[in-house]
Amino acid sequence: NESRGLGNESRGLGNESRGLGNESRGLGNESLGLGNESHGLDPL
Repeated sequence: NESRGLGNESRGLGNESRGLGNESRGLGNESLGLGNESHGLDPL
């Protein structure tokens, strides 16, 4: 499932969403945004 709108890009089962300067990536629970970096269950 790929949907694109309002500067936000989301792509299906990989759980990667990009929008508003914030980047979050799925099951690895890695989110980058607003100068804050958080690493979740399986950080790369």
